[in-house]
Amino acid sequence: MAGPWIGVMGIAGGLAALGLWEAVQHQRALAAIPLRVHVNGTRGKTSTTKTIAALLRSLGVATVAKCTGTLPVFIGTDGVERPWPRRGRARVQEQVRFLRRAASLGAQAAIVECMAVDPVLQWVCEHRLIRSHIGVITNVRTDHMEDMGRSLDEIARSLANTIPRDGWLVTADARFAPLFAELAAPLNTQVVVAERAERGDPDGARMSDGAGDPGAEHRAIAVAVAKLAGFPADVVAQAAARLPRLGPQTTPLPPPAHGAVWLHLWSNNDPDSFQAFLAGPHVPPGLRVPLLNHRADRPLRTRVFAGLIAGWDPLPRVLVTGDRGAERELVRAGVPPDLIRRLPFPPRERDVADAIADLPAPVVVIGCGNARGMEAFEPVTFEPVAGAGQEEQAGEGPS
Repeated sequence: MAGPWIGVMGIAGGLAALGLWEAVQHQRALAAIPLRVHVNGTRGKTSTTKTIAALLRSLGVATVAKCTGTLPVFIGTDGVERPWPRRGRARVQEQVRFLRRAASLGAQAAIVECMAVDPVLQWVCEHRLIRSHIGVITNVRTDHMEDMGRSLDEIARSLANTIPRDGWLVTADARFAPLFAELAAPLNTQVVVAERAERGDPDGARMSDGAGDPGAEHRAIAVAVAKLAGFPADVVAQAAARLPRLGPQTTPLPPPAHGAVWLHLWSNNDPDSFQAFLAGPHVPPGLRVPLLNHRADRPLRTRVFAGLIAGWDPLPRVLVTGDRGAERELVRAGVPPDLIRRLPFPPRERDVADAIADLPAPVVVIGCGNARGMEAFEPVTFEPVAGAGQEEQAGEGPS
């Protein structure tokens, strides 16, 4: 247990080193932003952050956002995504920079994705750095077991470290709403469950979501946040109906592969989200080939995905990249060794194309496991962010 507290001590030291002037500047930044929303959860944090920001902007609120997905992104009041400058590994202190940037732009709302995985650092991010008015826990699923615990209850309690004080918590996971309410009560915070609109009700006629739509949960949370921000339900529903739907991120693979596409699902790195997406209508037709990216510090995640992959039928080939050890887990799960092909890390598109060139088209290569190192394959268009290039001192990296 010493590790997390050493991290907190390092952060405390770093914040103390900022001095009184820096602390005053941070308090001024917080005071200048009328609405702060802190988005946590197992899955969908990045998309939920973007959806909340887009909905509030459409309602006339000058909103900025910061995402910490595969690539760190700053979204300005104009809705344009720009890369967030970062030297070295991610540091939770960059949330301070973000809030100052938001205040300098005159933002009326700042939506920020939680950076921390460690439970103690999650608490620090919320109660020392962001101090949100509305907290979000998208869902509770089996992931980050090395840090958050082996059971869903333990994971839920870990995520609950970002429940705000004297505010609201929005969650789309009704299973854990009673637990969150119990933990929120001493903080004088109320819990709201964001539910998907059903067909036939007033909102559902405009916002209904088909089975397997990965954006349904994100939109439901955004709607709940907008209502808590004071907008009438009918106005929010009309604005939400105009939001663009997020589709799957697919990219054609180059020759020698023919009729093959690349599907970016590394961010769906818990088994429930991954299987739900594959069962939905958003995956292109074709022979499915997994590309498993392994991290030595996430062995449980790789073990879970190896078990899922072993159950695929048909399973023409399995591509692996990242740290050594994925092959062992796949074979243990029952995948024949002759089906496994190792690619360089990070793989190039040509490496992937060469590895599947002999398979009959169409082929869908599905990236799974871990997102770190696969940033080059996330299709995002950026513009530079001015005044956000300072280096942080302590914290932890993305998942």
